Amino acid sequence: KEKALYTQFCVCHEDLINFLGEELLNCLNGKWKEADRVDIWGFDTWGSTCTCEKCVKLGNDTDRTIYLISRLRSVLDKAIENTRLDHSVQLVMCAYEGTSSLRPPTKPIPENLIKHGDMVVYYPINRCYAHELTNSDCIINRRYSDALNGWLAKTPSLPVIMGEYYNVSKFEDLPLLFTDTMVKDISGYHASGVRGMTYMHLPMVNWGVRTLTQVLYAQLCLDIITDTGYFIDEYFKLWYGSYGDGMKEVYRLIEEAWKYI
Repeated sequence: KEKALYTQFCVCHEDLINFLGEELLNCLNGKWKEADRVDIWGFDTWGSTCTCEKCVKLGNDTDRTIYLISRLRSVLDKAIENTRLDHSVQLVMCAYEGTSSLRPPTKPIPENLIKHGDMVVYYPINRCYAHELTNSDCIINRRYSDALNGWLAKTPSLPVIMGEYYNVSKFEDLPLLFTDTMVKDISGYHASGVRGMTYMHLPMVNWGVRTLTQVLYAQLCLDIITDTGYFIDEYFKLWYGSYGDGMKEVYRLIEEAWKYI
């Protein structure tokens, strides 16, 4: 019992699937009635997955997660058909090592997920920031890059959203900077076929130097071909005035100092 949350549940347990489907439907007709997109994640534990005979036949850990999302999609489709749900909802699964679903699937993506434009958000939590993620020369990032490319290579594939960690997790809300890496990474993600971005989490107060992180992230998501050199120069000019050149060097030193920790 004390280890229950360290194992993703059996996705072949029909009663459990039916229960979860009903719970999801109740939420979408109740407290989530305004939602048009819902993320469905597993336990965030770096734990194990079910090893029953039926689950093993589904494929790898990611195949099992996709099977679950597909079954929940079927519940929602049936609910719309029976007028128990009055609007379509996109489902988003998580590709993330904490939920045992980082690797790409080995089996074809179910047709019902493709049809509805359901998506996958990819989170490389332990990546290296001294190199862009798509740099295959970095031994830390190589497995993340390989897994991401595997997701993007599926035909047909789920649309991939890239998730990043600019403010939380190992950074503990510290005033760190990602300016150089972000410019290279987001451009690289777009070029490789990623079509969405998100990150954890928006800092609510005391942005300080992280103001640049928020505005640069927003700008690159809006316009991937932004002249980032001009944009960053404008930031320092408008934000710091006559102190802009000195503060630009402070920012550079902060980013250089932390990225190898």
